[in-house]
Amino acid sequence: MGRAATREFEEDQFEMIGGVLLDISGVLYQGDVAIPGAVEAVRRLRDTGLPIRFLTNSTVPAP
Repeated sequence: MGRAATREFEEDQFEMIGGVLLDISGVLYQGDVAIPGAVEAVRRLRDTGLPIRFLTNSTVPAP
């Protein structure tokens, strides 16, 4: 699948998604350090315009 076809496929898929839930601890950061690629991934998700919510089941307070 070429790059243009892949982009079209991805954009079509976003029409079926109502929002995104992201776990924080261990997915976006470990301790107080961002996991490699996490910042860019969140930036790209925000660029889609989809609602994003962050959650965690960690009992440790956020930094």
